[in-house]
Amino acid sequence: MSKNPFVKTIIKFIDEHPTFKKIFSHHKQTYNIEILFDALIFKLKTGISYRNIEDTNYEVNWNSLHYFNRKLERCKLFNFFFNEYTSYYVDNMYDNIEDFFVDSTLIANKYGIDNISYNPQLQKHKSTKLSAIIDDNGIPLIYDIINSNTHDATIFSKEIETIAIKYPKLCTGNKKFICDSAYDSIPLKNKLIEYNLGNIICPKNKRNTKNENKLNDMKLKLSEKMKLNKRSSIEHLNNILKKYKTINVRYIKYTKYFNNYIDEEYLIFRCNIILIYFICMIHFI
Repeated sequence: MSKNPFVKTIIKFIDEHPTFKKIFSHHKQTYNIEILFDALIFKLKTGISYRNIEDTNYEVNWNSLHYFNRKLERCKLFNFFFNEYTSYYVDNMYDNIEDFFVDSTLIANKYGIDNISYNPQLQKHKSTKLSAIIDDNGIPLIYDIINSNTHDATIFSKEIETIAIKYPKLCTGNKKFICDSAYDSIPLKNKLIEYNLGNIICPKNKRNTKNENKLNDMKLKLSEKMKLNKRSSIEHLNNILKKYKTINVRYIKYTKYFNNYIDEEYLIFRCNIILIYFICMIHFI
């Protein structure tokens, strides 16, 4: 039996869904599914190649592990798992969620062929941009993988629509989206009002003005400054994400396969937090 709580939870999820249970209970399966998940998580952490997995403590044939991972990608197991758990979490906790943190990070590209472009921060190399929105409990709700030359405000504009469609219970008009100055945009603020989500708290983009009256109007309130101090939580999440070697540098050719690793990464680090909230909700209902 695996000691990893994430593995136990994902296996329970498979057993509860007949479609996935049928896919992963094939009579010719050589290795136990828990061993395969443990080996796959080890590969994600270390970035080790499939061929070298046999030299580790995991006695798994590299072909079997590669086939298992491709099966996960084809059936989109992690994507379904991520969406179901986060939707259930939001449906039960939307009243207690007030702040959302928005940011993006660049992922250096090695062999990827789609969603890559040049960005001023990595001038010599093409890269991919990962944009995410997390709540004040550190739960990632949505993420996007796009070309690195896409402006953060453009990405967030699309994410506003996604949030309103995917999590309609969040459209209460009192949520705060805490960002950096790149998101200081009147169209974005109007769009949040249009979808009844809330407003943006961010450092004001001074736009090269030297007018003292305008600069004084741009000063933030003390309460807003205190909110901005908490924005480091999404920076920490990006840092944790990049500790996994498979994510830090993109070796995956296609984005649809790279998404599978991102889903798994978010779930491994945040699954325990979501489960704690589930236990609390069950206890108080």
